[in-house]
Amino acid sequence: MGKLQKGSKVRLSGDSADLWIADYNVRVDSLATVEEEPRKYAKKVLVTIDTIDGEGNVLAFVRRSRVIPVEVN
Repeated sequence: MGKLQKGSKVRLSGDSADLWIADYNVRVDSLATVEEEPRKYAKKVLVTIDTIDGEGNVLAFVRRSRVIPVEVN
């Protein structure tokens, strides 16, 4: 997995419970922006999710192992 840095774009895909997103019970398929570089052994990453359940720009902690880095050219 590529290094997650502040400002990196990532893709989130899967059930909100599998992504460890609290307060939502939906299927997620969205881009997100990393807000804080995670520590070396952190299990969660702070991101701003572009869209989830009809809402935009949602700040949430998500499961690090389910975050997919997106290459921007």
